[in-house]
Amino acid sequence: MSKYFVVNGMCSTRKVPVGYQFKEGDDGVYYAVGSMYLSASSGGAAGSNDTRTGRFAPGSGFKCKACDNTCIHTCKNCGTLYCITSGATEVTCPNCGQVAHIRWVDSVDELEDHSNSTSKQ
Repeated sequence: MSKYFVVNGMCSTRKVPVGYQFKEGDDGVYYAVGSMYLSASSGGAAGSNDTRTGRFAPGSGFKCKACDNTCIHTCKNCGTLYCITSGATEVTCPNCGQVAHIRWVDSVDELEDHSNSTSKQ
């Protein structure tokens, strides 16, 4: 039985609240499989208060609903999850402005040794 959950985040291009839908894969990785706009009147909240830890990666065919970016990144400063352009080497958090330098890897297995890497699918 597949378990889906939503993580509140932001679109880095349009600077709007977005909910990113994740599904746990058979390998224990949480894959982003969809996204949805969140209304400002709801405070940008769509998900539950559950805390999830582990490895997160974009799933096959994932796109941000607001801008069509195909990858995601979590800000190390404020914790905001946001979409990024595939192949970007420097990204800026749309919430706090923190700049991150990205090193791309070919597999989520490589992420355990690199705390500021993003996987490509």
